[in-house]
Amino acid sequence: MTAQTYRTGTAINVSLSAGTGGTGELDYDLTPSLPDGLHYTAPADATTGGVISGTPTAGAPRATYTLTATDGDDAAAALAFSLAVQHYRKDAAVDVALPAASGGNGTLTYALSPGLPAGLTYTAPTDATTGGRISGMPTQVAVNAEYALTVTDADGDEAILTFHLSVAGAISFCGVRL
Repeated sequence: MTAQTYRTGTAINVSLSAGTGGTGELDYDLTPSLPDGLHYTAPADATTGGVISGTPTAGAPRATYTLTATDGDDAAAALAFSLAVQHYRKDAAVDVALPAASGGNGTLTYALSPGLPAGLTYTAPTDATTGGRISGMPTQVAVNAEYALTVTDADGDEAILTFHLSVAGAISFCGVRL
């Protein structure tokens, strides 16, 4: 799992990679605690390493999380990944790397649809470290729209990552813009 970035107020449901091998059933533990509004559910079967789900309620800086799988003989393996929760506001700079794809045949090409809110642009990746970047300064409010990052290999095979993006308006109090 690559570095993940989520948005406040947008529900997520992400399956973590399952462990393989070992003796007996694997027990999973995720540390440290997830940002407010997100929770980890241990797997009910061997198809995943559990699920991170919920709706982040506040921004959280990038942190490293560790999913540890322990077998019946107390042998353990760990998967580390980073996660951040971002909060986008109109007229505030945005610069987000999207997750990179892997596999497929030949060169991978990326396309993002639909068009982003005014002021934001998508730049396709120049190497295999990201799936491209969303950057700029949003100039309009956008309500929880769904976007699709489509990755196509040389054979025409596709994989699609969907995500939601919102841009909140400025906060005002008694007519004063903050």
